[in-house]
Amino acid sequence: MKDNELYRTLQTLQDLEIREFRLFMASAFHNQDPVLKEYFDLLLNKKGNLLKALPDDDWFIQYAKISKIKTKKDLYNLRNKILVLLEQYFLVRHALKSSFDKNLALAGIYRSRNLRVRYERVMRGMSRQAGSEKIKNGEFLLRQYLWQKFEFEDPDQVIRRIDDRKIEQVTLALDEYYLTEKMMLSSEMTNRSHLLQTRYDEFIPADSLPLLERESHPDILNLYLSVYKLFQNPDNNEAYLHYDRQLIRFQSSLTKRELGSLYLYAINFCIQCLNLGRNEYLKHMNDLIGRMENQNILLQGGAINPWVFKNAIQMFLRLNKPDSARKFLESHTPHLPDSHRESVSVLAQAQVAFALKNYEEIFYLTSQLKYLDIHLVVGLKLLACKAHLQLDNRIRLEGELEAFSKYLRYHEKELGKDRTNRIDRFINICRRINHLQPLDNKGLTTIFNLVRQDKRIPESVWLQEFLEQQLQRTTRRTSPKKSGHR
Repeated sequence: MKDNELYRTLQTLQDLEIREFRLFMASAFHNQDPVLKEYFDLLLNKKGNLLKALPDDDWFIQYAKISKIKTKKDLYNLRNKILVLLEQYFLVRHALKSSFDKNLALAGIYRSRNLRVRYERVMRGMSRQAGSEKIKNGEFLLRQYLWQKFEFEDPDQVIRRIDDRKIEQVTLALDEYYLTEKMMLSSEMTNRSHLLQTRYDEFIPADSLPLLERESHPDILNLYLSVYKLFQNPDNNEAYLHYDRQLIRFQSSLTKRELGSLYLYAINFCIQCLNLGRNEYLKHMNDLIGRMENQNILLQGGAINPWVFKNAIQMFLRLNKPDSARKFLESHTPHLPDSHRESVSVLAQAQVAFALKNYEEIFYLTSQLKYLDIHLVVGLKLLACKAHLQLDNRIRLEGELEAFSKYLRYHEKELGKDRTNRIDRFINICRRINHLQPLDNKGLTTIFNLVRQDKRIPESVWLQEFLEQQLQRTTRRTSPKKSGHR
């Protein structure tokens, strides 16, 4: 039976929330239609939990004998009414939580009704709440500004409105919030400019940014200033170390969501440096991933960023830690978003298998026909070719290369001509290696020099290492043995 929107929404609720919502529906204040509760009760078991299997619509119409339900359209309208009640339930639960925004709205209501005693009480409570908050992020700065502005505009406080100190207080709160938002956007744009080769200057001129960190600035503003300077000085290792120190220093004053974003900037920078051959940043990235795991910020909303997952696996493999990569793969694959789980985890599984020399696992993954992600298939086929080279499976490698070449021709439009041509170079190199006669030292040397000169060949670093190993083997086998004397 195909489920419906109501059932899918209810499945996201915990058992306690289901029971709370049932009581919410039973309240005449919220719902005066008993049919809604009657229908909802049929979706629950004896313990008050949601049924694991949804009954068919025809069952409700023919056997449930609910009044006012004669057709499927009646059922559709009834479910929509319950969804509206569910939205109200969520809003009521949210309103019951004590929050700065709710108190600010409440203060506005009291002020409009001239209830000064209640108004002053709420304002004092907000003042204590603001002073006790340890997490002073961008949202905190916005609340501070709104509070100062709200108090400043109180018509009964005319003397405070003409007080220069009060005006400066409101202006400072606005400046801190505005500058933080501006630096946050600038940091994001500079980060994207490095990833996507785009310019951001037309959106935010660099000369309009406050580039000096100060003790008087909020922590979050100083951090974004450090991020901005980090991407402006990609060759300066001290800029990264300074940002990392700032991140450690201020991390206790940030929310997990905000801290996760700031760690992501650091990871982006490390990966950009690694792509330029600066392998010392492997250690920095390993440290970042470890700290994110220890502080429970690697998962945001129960999910891991697929890009972070993929690069963490690559990092462990480049550090020659395949067991660590395998453990990370097993523990974090369930937390990948559904939209990326197959494409990211399957390739990572094959890469770890290659590092552990479990070549048959790679061949099995490559043989599956269910993959719709073309880039995943290409990655798997590259690994399969490398595995056949390692095993010296000449006949199987020739078949793999032929199938790979046909696949490229068929999907050239999706992959792009440039990438297709580069992978063709890899296939041709593999073919030349596969057709060499045993102990052909000269042929290996020719191919090695070709790979070393052509930087556009995929997996060129691995190919050079493989060819070096083959050259060492052929040299040992062909070198003359020394004869001894009795």
